[in-house]
Amino acid sequence: MEEETLDLEYNRPSEERSKFIAVLCVLSWIYVGISVLSGLSTAVTSQDELEEQVEISKAQFEESPMASNEMMQDMMSFTDESITTSKTVNLYTMILMLIEGAAVFMMFKQQKKGFWIYLAVQVLIIAVSIFYMPWPNMFSSLLIVFVGFFSALFLILYAVNLKHMK
Repeated sequence: MEEETLDLEYNRPSEERSKFIAVLCVLSWIYVGISVLSGLSTAVTSQDELEEQVEISKAQFEESPMASNEMMQDMMSFTDESITTSKTVNLYTMILMLIEGAAVFMMFKQQKKGFWIYLAVQVLIIAVSIFYMPWPNMFSSLLIVFVGFFSALFLILYAVNLKHMK
């Protein structure tokens, strides 16, 4: 008799999870997974290899007719700065992505505090990008706008579904 009571309590139906939240969580986990794999790839690449790749790109760039173009100059400046800060930015990004993955899991489990952690991570990702990117630079600005847009989009989509979370 006691076993049946425990079994019934264990199998008690939980509140239904919104399918939309489930889809958002899967999309977020895909992004986190790609970001972590990219970060691991960068982590195992030596600084010398990164600099060698940039030098090859610069040599090709200098031979092109667009070498005097301001946009191309901005791109090279952006690339140079990215190489010098790549290991630091990569470390911060990896840590933030792992925290984001945990926050998304909390939201998947219908915990409202996951949303607030997710919000904090998005703000920190943008702050790290702003702090380590060269300014003024068109590519830095485009990157911030791109990251900001998708962060805001997912934040709004998650916020609309806060009513389903505890």
